[in-house]
Amino acid sequence: SARGARSIASSAPRLDEMRLRSSAQDFLYRGKLAPRGMDERLRSLDLPKIDLNEEQRAMFNTVKDCIYDSNWEGALEVYQKLPQEIDSSWQPVMRVILNCFCKSLRYREAAMVFERFPARDTLAYNMYLNLLARLKHTRDFDRVLRRMEDENIPQSSVTICAILSMCKETSDWQQALQLLEGLKSNTDADSSIEIPYLLAMTACARARAKDKVNELFQEGKQNANFRVKCSHYNTLIVACGTDAAAAREVVDQMKADGF
Repeated sequence: SARGARSIASSAPRLDEMRLRSSAQDFLYRGKLAPRGMDERLRSLDLPKIDLNEEQRAMFNTVKDCIYDSNWEGALEVYQKLPQEIDSSWQPVMRVILNCFCKSLRYREAAMVFERFPARDTLAYNMYLNLLARLKHTRDFDRVLRRMEDENIPQSSVTICAILSMCKETSDWQQALQLLEGLKSNTDADSSIEIPYLLAMTACARARAKDKVNELFQEGKQNANFRVKCSHYNTLIVACGTDAAAAREVVDQMKADGF
């Protein structure tokens, strides 16, 4: 795995040694499961850190509106109006365009923008990696993660969540637990710990490691930043497999807890 991932889970196997494959649709960035404040954090990071000229600010605001309307075609029109040569002053505009394409699941357009970035940073990599995870482009995911390492771009908790999503797809629950353990001590993750827990629980559930799923659920509830959702109970049900009685117990507990 990349150096950043090794710093979080030093004993984790290389990502390219995992048998990456696709199964159920990735839910990392569905609206109902999005990390608390994720959209707000992305919007704040998208805000220009430098002064934009009139043309750049107009483009930035136009694409920002396109994101809310899922209007990737509008973002493409803006992109096509960019100068052939762009410098770091265009970084905010490129970032918001990439954000729009990624949220709209437009792989080719996102790849085009990502390759043209004046300076790829953690946020750009995270947006692109999460797109690849959602589309289950596992080989591209591994390639981009290696590139992130080669370019010495620091990883964040969002990056690790993307890797956890791949662990979920392959039912690699041991790798997921290693990453989660490191992420729990990472201060960058304190506002979105419920999502890493959910991804690790799902990896365990698909591997039918029922006891481990329940252990993670109980552990997560002890965390002040962990909010129990129906999705956590759904994962417990999946872990029951063909044990109908156990699944009914989970449903009863879910109802008793107000869901």
